[in-house]
Amino acid sequence: MKNHRVFEVYYLPQTETKPSRFKINDLRHRKSIIVSRKYDETYDFDAKQLGEHILNKLGINLIGFGEAKRGFVLFSDNFSIPIK
Repeated sequence: MKNHRVFEVYYLPQTETKPSRFKINDLRHRKSIIVSRKYDETYDFDAKQLGEHILNKLGINLIGFGEAKRGFVLFSDNFSIPIK
């Protein structure tokens, strides 16, 4: 089996002080980023689409995805580009 870098992407609901957001966890490097739901007003992203958009913009090529308990997992063969 081939090894892949895994990202977990899921929705964070709004709180009294913060708007709704999405969180992208890099499970290999133990880093995460939080992106406002208003990241791009021209497109209504869901968690998977937003994760793909952000990671592709960073230069991280995605090769697959799957559903997880609280969102999606995205797979990449790129182990070097950091998300933060």
